[in-house]
Amino acid sequence: MNTVHPHSRLIDDLGGPTQLAKLLRVRPQAVSQWRRSGVPAARMQLLELLYPAEVGKLANRHPVGVELIGTEGAPPVPLAEVSERARDAA
Repeated sequence: MNTVHPHSRLIDDLGGPTQLAKLLRVRPQAVSQWRRSGVPAARMQLLELLYPAEVGKLANRHPVGVELIGTEGAPPVPLAEVSERARDAA
């Protein structure tokens, strides 16, 4: 089953998988996978800093300051908690 994650539109808005892969220094195949799985939280935070207007369009679908992690319908986790988890994992 090929379900499309809401982040797929963001990928298109930012120039597509090849352009976004160059920006984030990952392979285009990874970005293509994000169309189904969603952009990883740490990458999403970077995109939010670089492209607040484009990422803000997603905020209209989700509560402000909250990012869905994983698949659509996953429980929301505050961005501050995501940052803390990423820092602890490093």
